[in-house]
Amino acid sequence: MNRTKSAIAERFWDKVDIPMEPDECWEWNAATRNGYGVLGAPNSNRIVYAHRWVFENFIGQISPDKEICHICNNRLCVNPTHLYEGTRSDNMKQCWRDGRAVIPNRWRPGTFHQRAK
Repeated sequence: MNRTKSAIAERFWDKVDIPMEPDECWEWNAATRNGYGVLGAPNSNRIVYAHRWVFENFIGQISPDKEICHICNNRLCVNPTHLYEGTRSDNMKQCWRDGRAVIPNRWRPGTFHQRAK
């Protein structure tokens, strides 16, 4: 493990609330961007998305054309068993299937409303 990865790992777990039941969501309790947990990369202006960091460190490398999706629909969740690699289309299909998306406002073209979790 390189120095950057180990520095992130040391700080990472202090920011996660892991419940007694391992199948529940492991919630991120620190900074967020667009509802997703983020962590600053050491010695850099880069940020690391918490769920993507977990996926890469527990499951494997992320393909450049893929997203990391949450089966639990909880953007703050970093439980590796709740994450899967999918396309943008896969993620949007899950959004509609799980009832998180609503029909765009027909009076204002191009708008998309999504219920907050």
